[in-house]
Amino acid sequence: MRCLLRLVVLALLLVSTPALADSEREATATGLTVLTPSSTTYASYHGALTLSNGTGGSWAYYWGGTACSSYQAPSTAQIQMLADAVARAATVKVYYLSTYCLVGFRIRE
Repeated sequence: MRCLLRLVVLALLLVSTPALADSEREATATGLTVLTPSSTTYASYHGALTLSNGTGGSWAYYWGGTACSSYQAPSTAQIQMLADAVARAATVKVYYLSTYCLVGFRIRE
């Protein structure tokens, strides 16, 4: 009986705990910001990818710093891939969590 009660409590905890899923958006890559530790903004975030929203504005997806400290930053090679995508104005699908923290991307050719 005690084992059954533990299983029920565990099941309730799993059901009531919200899953943190990636959100995604696909648009044209228009900008890339990479900050160095000398920047006054570096503590907040270490870099950002900007996508066009199609109406003259943009969305920014960040990595590093206090804004996204819980998530792994892109590697140097991944940042180079993003820079190439911006240079070509490629379509990029970003995967992000929380307050627009970049956690993945896919570049369309």
